[in-house]
Amino acid sequence: MTVAGAQTSTVSALIPNTTARVKNSSQLGEAFPTNIGVVQGDPLSPTMFNMYAEGAMRKIDAVSSLARTQDVPSPSTQYVDDTTMHASSRSAVETMVATCEPIFKEDNLNLNLQKTVYLTASRTDASWKTVKLLGSLLDSTEDVAARIGAANRAFGSIAWKRHCLDSRLCMFSVLIVPVLLYNCGLWTLTKRQNEQLDVWQRRKLRYIFGVHYPHCISNQILYEKSKQQPISRVCKRRRLLWFGHVVREGPGTASYGALTMAIDTSKIKRPQG
Repeated sequence: MTVAGAQTSTVSALIPNTTARVKNSSQLGEAFPTNIGVVQGDPLSPTMFNMYAEGAMRKIDAVSSLARTQDVPSPSTQYVDDTTMHASSRSAVETMVATCEPIFKEDNLNLNLQKTVYLTASRTDASWKTVKLLGSLLDSTEDVAARIGAANRAFGSIAWKRHCLDSRLCMFSVLIVPVLLYNCGLWTLTKRQNEQLDVWQRRKLRYIFGVHYPHCISNQILYEKSKQQPISRVCKRRRLLWFGHVVREGPGTASYGALTMAIDTSKIKRPQG
């Protein structure tokens, strides 16, 4: 592209001579220059950040020999700015973290040690159950309870009686169900937990339809009128979709390696009984 008669790239055109203003309700603050990074909210921002962070991670992999010595599927996994280091011992993970910090600083990236959590997979240590990764708790029981709480808060924030029935059902499907089922493809649910989710769904649907005691409606008719499926069935389908996605990735990926480790129980010593 051409800017002011000079040939330049799209990326460089976004950085120099740009200004930003803070908006509070309808009031705008004074303009100030922002000559570092791309413009806030620009669609290129996430793509460029991913490329930048990926470059830093490749530097770490190049100088680290842990990827070749540790019995783990992958030395690290990354989702935007959330990076997870994998190793078979805590000391190895601490070494990897110590290696990352100076390399990140070279690229003006700061490692937040206050948010760094060390997780040990152990039968005797249950602290991993309350660890949150990408908005989800690692333990399915804890995460289901948290998602139900979040869905209840979202449900309570809507004035349902102001809307017609079709709008209520649409809002429930679009605004409430996604809050409940966030990351449900990774849940390992018991029969009791499946029933808990279905009961929650039916209770909310009855509220939307205005069905209260002593009036009643069967579960089958409720699902037919609302054009909904039991939440437990949706969770099962999403687990199968995620499983198929992992299998199709094939060897060499972190998720496929983790699946291989989970299937191979030859090195796992079962507890007595």
